Amino acid sequence: MKGRPVPMKRFLIPLMWFLLLPACDDTAGKSVCPDGIATGSESCDGTDLRGATCQTLGYYGGALACSAECGWDLAGCEPSGRCGDSIVQSAFEQCDGTDVGLATCENLGLGTGEILCTANCRLDDSGCSNPAVCGDGLLQGSELCDGLDLDGQTCTGLGFAGGQLACNTSCEFDTSACQAAAVCGDGHVGDGEVCDGADLDGQTCLSLGYYGGDLACTGACTLDQAPCAAAGRCGDGTIQGTFGEVCDGANLGGQTCETRGFVGGTLACSASCSFNESGCGDSQADIVCGRWNADRVDMNEGIWSGSVNTCSAGDIGAPGRANALKLVNLYRFLVDLPPVTTDPTLDAKAEKCALMMTANNTINHFPPTSWTCYSADGANAAGSSNLATTPGVQAVDLYMVDPGNPTTMGHRRWILSNSFGPTGLGSTNSYSCMWAFGSGNAGKSWTAYPGPGIFPVQAVNPSWSSIDQTGWTLQSDSINLGSAVVTITMDGSTNRPVTITHLGANYGSSYAISMIPQGWSTQAGHTYHVSVTGVTPAISYDVEVVDCSAF
Repeated sequence: MKGRPVPMKRFLIPLMWFLLLPACDDTAGKSVCPDGIATGSESCDGTDLRGATCQTLGYYGGALACSAECGWDLAGCEPSGRCGDSIVQSAFEQCDGTDVGLATCENLGLGTGEILCTANCRLDDSGCSNPAVCGDGLLQGSELCDGLDLDGQTCTGLGFAGGQLACNTSCEFDTSACQAAAVCGDGHVGDGEVCDGADLDGQTCLSLGYYGGDLACTGACTLDQAPCAAAGRCGDGTIQGTFGEVCDGANLGGQTCETRGFVGGTLACSASCSFNESGCGDSQADIVCGRWNADRVDMNEGIWSGSVNTCSAGDIGAPGRANALKLVNLYRFLVDLPPVTTDPTLDAKAEKCALMMTANNTINHFPPTSWTCYSADGANAAGSSNLATTPGVQAVDLYMVDPGNPTTMGHRRWILSNSFGPTGLGSTNSYSCMWAFGSGNAGKSWTAYPGPGIFPVQAVNPSWSSIDQTGWTLQSDSINLGSAVVTITMDGSTNRPVTITHLGANYGSSYAISMIPQGWSTQAGHTYHVSVTGVTPAISYDVEVVDCSAF
C-alpha cells in the first residue's frame, strides 16, 4: 500500500533542532574558575575570599590566599599554627595532641593522676585526684582564668587590636568584647589599612583632591587612585582650565612675569594652581628682595636619620637638603649665575663625609683610614667638598662670609664658580659637607661678590659675621688679576679705601682677589662704584645696596 508522500520539511525541523542542541550554553549557572568571583562550589576566586581569613579557618594568623584551582592556599596561614597541628603555640595553647609540655597533676598542685589535652588545646585536669574548681576565683591547674583573675592577659596579648577581655563560666577567655585585628579582605577598614574592599573609609576621588573618578581599593588594602588620576587634579602637571587652573606645578602655560605685566622676576604656580607673582616685581629691587625674602622663610635643617653608633650615614632628606640648595642658588642668583642641582650619588657620598666628621668631632679634607666610621666614599667627598662644623643650611651662609680663609676665600669661590654643579649635600645634626668639584660651565668672564646691580644689605651680614670683615671678592677663570688696582667710591664721589689680597689659585677660579673695607662698612641706600684697572680688559661695575626688610 502506497502511503501519501510526507513533506520533507516535517523531517528537517526535528533534525535542525537536534543539530542545534550541542550549541546550547551548558555553562550557564556554573562556576568559572578563575573569574575573580567566588560562586557555586568554589571556596574562593582570586581576591574574593568570601570573607574567610586564616583565623576563620582555625589558624592563629597569617595571610590567606586563593589557589589557581579556586581552593584555599594555606601557605600563608600555616606558619602561624593552629590547634591540632601537634605543635604547642604557647601564645594561644596550653597543649596540642599528646604534647602537654611539663604539666603534671603534681606540679599544678592538683594531687596525683594524669594530665591530658582537650580538643581545643587546653589542659584537661579531670584525671587528677584534686582537680581545679572553676568559679572559685582561684586560678589553678588548666584554668586560663577564673572570675576576675585573668592571669595578666589582655585582648592585645591574645592578638586582638584592643577591647575588654573577660572570663567565662568554663574558666576560658571570653573575647567577645575584644576588637579583632585588621584583616585585609574582610571588608572592614582596620588598623594599618586605608581601605578594605568596598569600605573606603569615607574617602572619594574628590576628597583626595581629584576632579572626579571612582576611587577603588586594591587587594592589598591600599587605595587605587588610577580611576581618579584620569579625571585630573591640581598638582598633576596638566593645566585643567575647566576647573579654574591657570598653571600646574612647573607648567606655567607659557606665562612669565613679563607677560603678566611686571618688569621681571620669577613667576611660580601656587598649590591651588593659580599664579604666584610674589617673585615678580615692578623694579629690580622688588625682584631681588622678593627672592631674598622668600628663599629665607624656611631655614629648617631637617632631621638626620643616621647613627654614629652603627656608622650609618642615613640621610638629612627634606627639607634640609632642599633648603640648603635653595640658599646656594639664591647666592648664585645675586651674582647672575645659573642655578645648580644635586646628584643622588654625590649626596650619598657627602652624607658619608658628614658622618665621618661627626663621628670624629672635627673636620679634615684628608681623613685617615683609622678614623671612626671611615669609608672610601666619605674620604672622597671630604677631599672634594666644602666642610662645616654646622648643619647644611646654616653652612651656606658661613661659606659665603668665609671667615678664617683670608688667603683663599675658597668656600665662597667654589659656590660662585663657573664650574660648580651638580653638587652633593650631606649633613648630620652638627656637621655638613658640600661637594664642590663640578662639571658646570656658566661661561662668565668674571664674578664679583657683592655683584653688580641690586644687592641686599642682609647678604652682607647674613648671620654672625660680615663680608666687610672677610672682604668683597672678584674672581675669574680668564682674566689675570695679579696686577689689579681697585678703586671703590660711594654715590659717585666718596672714596672707600680697601686692602687688596691676591688669593690662592684654583679654589673655584684661576684668579681671585679680596677687597677688605678699611674704616667703613657697606650701608643700604648707597651705590658703590668698583673700578678695577691694571687688568685686561678693565672691569667696572656698580653695586646698589638695598634693605630688603622694607620690601
